[in-house]
Amino acid sequence: MNYVWIIFALTAFTLFGFNRVLFIVNSRFHEANLDFLHTLYLIATLISFSIYLVEFSITKILSITSILVGISLGVLSLTGSISLNYALRNVSPVLANCIIGLNVVIPLAIAFIILKENLTGNTLLGLIISIIVIILSTLEELKHARIEHSDKLSYLAYVFITFTTWGMLSVIVKLSSIYISNFDVYLTTFTMFLTSFTGLTIIRRRFSIFSESGKIGVIAGFLSSVGTLLCMLAYVYGPLSLVALTIRLNFSIPVLYSLIYLKERVTKLKLCSLILTPFALVLMSL
Repeated sequence: MNYVWIIFALTAFTLFGFNRVLFIVNSRFHEANLDFLHTLYLIATLISFSIYLVEFSITKILSITSILVGISLGVLSLTGSISLNYALRNVSPVLANCIIGLNVVIPLAIAFIILKENLTGNTLLGLIISIIVIILSTLEELKHARIEHSDKLSYLAYVFITFTTWGMLSVIVKLSSIYISNFDVYLTTFTMFLTSFTGLTIIRRRFSIFSESGKIGVIAGFLSSVGTLLCMLAYVYGPLSLVALTIRLNFSIPVLYSLIYLKERVTKLKLCSLILTPFALVLMSL
């Protein structure tokens, strides 16, 4: 097995974790202004296109299937991102991130049922600890969450949409890398962000990169473009189950931010989750 996926996955874990922090900042201080998301996709499109041009070879055949995969990923990404943006308006960011982290069950089901991935003792233990951390953190937050009755259905709908769409992203990338002979990760990444940006532009028509929300989106765009590319490369070279769980554990970064800077409740379970997260990552990497 090519273990370069570990470097890709851990780097993506970090970039996505800080990117989620920016989602929280935008929702708390700028009322989830969509200028943030619009700018994110614009910057990510430009960066991913630049990377594609650097990697591009004249002798390379343009992969139509990679473009189609990128378009489908772009639609899913945009749908999930808008839903998360609105979900964060109504409830604790810790709760939203924990619940969305549970979407790891989707790639795990595909990995073990369809792809028949093998498990070592250390890997299995790491998987179990990771799942326990995510589930317990979610249950803890649900128990103490205060959501107005009128907002519950809309909140659950937003979270469910993000849960499902983002859960499918990793599955599509992994299956594409297996079954598409000329799958081009760089072209797919660029097409994905271009699709998301175009879709949001059609919906909103106007946005400002110079607004406070837009300025945050510039940073988020860089994190998203590099993180997504490394994430896709990790799925290409590594097992779906381990890569998916490694990256899903990035919820620990916004959780830590919420505890330190937003002064959310510090419980023994939250501290335990933060301690177990790196332990689980090490076990799955062995």
